[in-house]
Amino acid sequence: MLDQGVGLVTPGGRLAYVTCSVLPSENRYQVDAFVARHAGFKLVPWRTLWDAAAPGTPALASADGADDTLLMTPLSHGTDGFFVAVLERAG
Repeated sequence: MLDQGVGLVTPGGRLAYVTCSVLPSENRYQVDAFVARHAGFKLVPWRTLWDAAAPGTPALASADGADDTLLMTPLSHGTDGFFVAVLERAG
């Protein structure tokens, strides 16, 4: 799915990858493999985006301890499972 979005992202543009899964094979492993295949993309740390969107609002902690992607789980956040990664194409 990520590979299909490559041609739709302009230089400096972003591609958001969001799943309702907590499985690394559907989340982090997919993002890491995508970045390995597409050197022109890099992860945008989710905390940076959080701070820009909601200044002064305390950021959550990712359930897996990651600073560049966000994983929310029923146990750690009281939500369904969610994973968020934002990839930016080099300008």
